Amino acid sequence: MGKKLLRLVFPVLFLLPLCANATTTKDFDANGTIQTGDSYDKIKIYNGITVGMYDGYVGEVTGQLTSTFNMYGGSVGSILITGCANIYGGNINTIVGFGEVNIYGYDFVWTLGEIIPQRGVLTGKWEDGTLFSINMRDILPMDTYVVLHEIPEPTTFLVLGLGYFLIKRRS
Repeated sequence: MGKKLLRLVFPVLFLLPLCANATTTKDFDANGTIQTGDSYDKIKIYNGITVGMYDGYVGEVTGQLTSTFNMYGGSVGSILITGCANIYGGNINTIVGFGEVNIYGYDFVWTLGEIIPQRGVLTGKWEDGTLFSINMRDILPMDTYVVLHEIPEPTTFLVLGLGYFLIKRRS
């Protein structure tokens, strides 16, 4: 009995690490989401498809001409999309140009590369105040549109509201 059990357990223990390191690619040919617990080495987003990422991990995001990638959280190694990427939060190592990239946050600072001007680092804060830093590569003016959408800091709304209240109180 002991030898039979060992014969069954040993292959499972040997193969388990191999499965954990398996390369996973997800093709989105219908709208979808990436959420807590999802982990992919690469995702491909086809034309006309929208994918929302709320959590999880993706090594590389690629998308076709009319695809849309909306990122609210999670971690991405690199985004290479010819369609549209809307970034609201999360961790991104690199964005490679060729599509439309909309980044929503505030306190943006774009530092151009010293040797190659199409490369640089974009830093800032997401709407919730979390700091971010993204490597920007091959951002060519003819091929890529990077639009920085400045969202006012939360304290700005408080000051405006207080000013409105004081003006109303005076009248």
